[in-house]
Amino acid sequence: MSVRHYSAPSEKLTKEQLIKNVLTDKFAPILLNVQDVSGGCGSMFNVLIVSDGFKGQTPVKRHRAVHEVLKEDIKEMHGISLLLKTEDEYNEMLKKARS
Repeated sequence: MSVRHYSAPSEKLTKEQLIKNVLTDKFAPILLNVQDVSGGCGSMFNVLIVSDGFKGQTPVKRHRAVHEVLKEDIKEMHGISLLLKTEDEYNEMLKKARS
């Protein structure tokens, strides 16, 4: 089993915060939302990442990139739901939702 070190090893961070830290470091998101939807046990997460680092990437490539970054964390989960958008795609999605 590998050990992952995060920014504040002396603090007790939640799984949600650990995931946020890793994703922030890798994707420099404009918007990041990580939500534990497992009832608090940390086994299922909904993740929204809005990052212009996704520009030019297919949805599959985006998902693979996130899975690669979280591969050790995902091993301990029952599931993860990902919504991965560029800023323009996210704004367009919001515009359609308001219509």
